[in-house]
Amino acid sequence: MNYGISNLSIVPMRNEAADQSEMVNQVIFGEHFKVLEIRKKWSKIRLAHDSYEGWICNKQWIEIEEDIYKQLDKEVATITTDILDIITKTHHQPIVIGSILPSYKSGHALINNEMYQFDGLTTPGFIKNKTTDEDFFLTSYVKIANKENLIEIAAELIAQNHIIATCYKNIETGPRALGHRSMICSAHSLSTVESLNQKIKKRSKFR
Repeated sequence: MNYGISNLSIVPMRNEAADQSEMVNQVIFGEHFKVLEIRKKWSKIRLAHDSYEGWICNKQWIEIEEDIYKQLDKEVATITTDILDIITKTHHQPIVIGSILPSYKSGHALINNEMYQFDGLTTPGFIKNKTTDEDFFLTSYVKIANKENLIEIAAELIAQNHIIATCYKNIETGPRALGHRSMICSAHSLSTVESLNQKIKKRSKFR
């Protein structure tokens, strides 16, 4: 097994090992991953924080040792919070919001024993959860995951204007946290939609 990390601002992840293939994700600065397969130009990887798989160009990642991968995997990631920022090694390099600063301490990140200086704003990032099986929850925390007729129960609850949530695999938090959980309700009920947006998501009324 090989291991890698991104030292570029944004690396496109593709569905297949081809330039013309659909881009299904992006690997941003500091994200580490397992390398599942290596070809002449492409490598298939699995991201550490959400297990997302895809193909990236071999010129756009660097290899790390297994012990470094395991160390990074145990860290609570430090991620950047500005839409665009600068990190510095021998030159200034732009990085985007949600970039990870490996082994960040005293204004410096470390990748393969090379120091990167960063003076911007950060926040604690991904928090790994032991929940690995697909779970369905009501917002009132009534668990229905183990019910045999799960789909029918969920459909009935939605029809009754309840809000349900799905959680599966490793849960993540932070500005770039997008996956592994969803909230579902009926769009026909204005009061339910308002409850979802204002009480749960804490969205402003104009959004």
